[in-house]
Amino acid sequence: MPYGGNDWLALTQEETIEPEIPICDPHHHFWDFRTTRIPYQRYLLHELIADIDCGHNVRSTVFIEARAMYRADGPVEMLPVGEVDEVMTAWRSGMAELAKCPNVLLKLGGIGMPRFGFDWHTRDRPVGSEELARDMAPLLSFCIAQFGPDRCMLESNFPVDKVSFSHHVLYNAFKRFSTGYSPAERAALLHNTAVRAYRISDL
Repeated sequence: MPYGGNDWLALTQEETIEPEIPICDPHHHFWDFRTTRIPYQRYLLHELIADIDCGHNVRSTVFIEARAMYRADGPVEMLPVGEVDEVMTAWRSGMAELAKCPNVLLKLGGIGMPRFGFDWHTRDRPVGSEELARDMAPLLSFCIAQFGPDRCMLESNFPVDKVSFSHHVLYNAFKRFSTGYSPAERAALLHNTAVRAYRISDL
């Protein structure tokens, strides 16, 4: 069975942790790449709704363009800007330097992509939230220590990260990871920073 498929993700089931906590998922994509058979390469609105309708209190989301379903023509200045992933030493140094800019906010996610080397996508059964929270903690904690919770937002990066875990398990993991922070800091990480950054009114 190909990784990222809903049948495979359904093999790991969990109760929703703290279902009352408001969540804004500030990073997901929509696309339809019909030339591939990998399940997560087709992700449209109804698929996002199915993923987030799992017990968590997701009040809003933010769609991020990702070189998919663009118009065939238009002004050159509207072409997408690429992203750049670094080795860890350079990444940590760069993040610490970037954190000195008070106008920069940080999204925390994307760790489910195979390039990170966790290999969750190769398992017979998807990772659970306890292990996921433990594995993500060093990266997330470093970033939050540099920027502070009021400048960080936890994101799903779906469907890209769906290759490794479900939306439900991911937000359980985010909640487990964030228990060491104060209630105000958790609210910032899971909801408030994102709605402030994107000027969303969802309450």
